[in-house]
Order: sequence, then structure tokens, then C-alpha cells
Amino acid sequence: MTIFVVAYPLVGHSNGQALQVYRQEFDQAKAGLIRPHFTIAFAITTFPYDAVLNHTRHLVEDFQPFEILLSTVVPYTDKYSGEHLLFLCTSKGEQQLINLHKRFYDGRFVSAIQVEEAFEPHLTIANTDGVDQLDAARAATTDLRLPIYGSVDALSVIEIHDGAIIRSTDVLL
Repeated sequence: MTIFVVAYPLVGHSNGQALQVYRQEFDQAKAGLIRPHFTIAFAITTFPYDAVLNHTRHLVEDFQPFEILLSTVVPYTDKYSGEHLLFLCTSKGEQQLINLHKRFYDGRFVSAIQVEEAFEPHLTIANTDGVDQLDAARAATTDLRLPIYGSVDALSVIEIHDGAIIRSTDVLL
């Protein structure tokens, strides 16, 4: 079982539908598993769910809900998996997401960090097998009608087992 901490952006109904339709075409595996989200803490396997949930409840005490603006599409090739991804990045709310990520890995949870890279908040909206498919996915982003305004008012602690979310708890900011 693997635990993640995510932030689901609250966006208008039509924008949310457009994102989901787009992801169903270009990131089918994840679109069927989880709504569009910012991952705050990645693939935790060394701590139990309740410890992650308690830590998340504690860290949000210093945060308030905040606005986001999803405005930039960025191609990315994962150097570990070789996947060709398309990210939808924020131009507003980015620092709050970075601060939540940094705070999560403070203290005893520092050992849970998987990769020592700079954290860049984003929604993964496409996962393709090659550059040609990535180019097609990028061209189709016009359907998303960017920029998308929204907000974040909670973190969700989710547990995934055998390709399904088996437990999820929202923690309000």
C-alpha cells in the first residue's frame, strides 16, 4: 500500500469537465483513478496511514485556503521512467503549494522523500509513449481554455492498493 498527500484544485464546473475529458484521452490510467491534483507528498511506503494523516493535520494549521491560476503547459520527460508527460503549471498559488510540500517533509518525514529534486507544483494532464504523442497532446490543450482560475482549500491523504484508492481523508486548510 502506498500513501500520497494531494491537493485537488477547486475549479469551475466547465473547467473541471474539460480537464477530465482531456485527461481521459491523454492520461487514461490516472484519469480513471484520481481527479486532477497537485501531489504534495509522493509514494509514502515507510509510514502508516494514521501517522501521515496526523502529520498532515498538524502542518495545515499554519495555512489558509488560497487561489490558484493554472496557466502554463510544460512538457516533461521523466528521467527515471522515460515517460513523456505534460504538466499544467500554476502562475498563482505556486509558493503556497511549495510551502506545503516543504513543510510535509520537515522532521521525521524527511526520510519519506523519494527524490531530491526541486519541487515544481503541477497537474499531470498527459502521459504519452513518445514525443509525437506528446506534441499531439500539447496541441489539444487549446480545448482547456487556459487560464483556469481556482482555489485549494484542503489536502487529501489517500491510500492506494492494487491500482485503486482504498482510503481517503480530507484535511481542511
